[in-house]
Amino acid sequence: LDVNLKVDKELDNYFDESKSAEPAASAPATQSKQGEVDYSREAMIQRYKARKAVIVDLKARGVVGENSNGLLAFVTTKQEQESVVREENRDRRQLYKMIAEKNNQTREVIGARAALRHAERAKAGEYLMQNGEWKKKQ
Repeated sequence: LDVNLKVDKELDNYFDESKSAEPAASAPATQSKQGEVDYSREAMIQRYKARKAVIVDLKARGVVGENSNGLLAFVTTKQEQESVVREENRDRRQLYKMIAEKNNQTREVIGARAALRHAERAKAGEYLMQNGEWKKKQ
């Protein structure tokens, strides 16, 4: 239980702080000289802000939904804005890995916890993966 509260707080620190601020104009994945992506909390939040409007739109139109692993997935065969979805999932995987290491958990456990948080916050009409099937939140 205590671990879940800690994990929830860390997830909220990423997603809640990000949604309260204005989106960045453009925030592609920052790359180091070695070609590695900058996975600092600040860089990931900046990228989340830059993608947020697109993701909100895709969810509202039923193109993507939240799966049971805490990641975005395409609901239909129409894979609009695929690069945005791929980049968001890349950052989410890294975030879950960082939280997992900090809390002596696996990335899969953190992703499942994140999926619950995303489901709680989903708006009516958005798609959620439940037991392997897409369901519209009521």
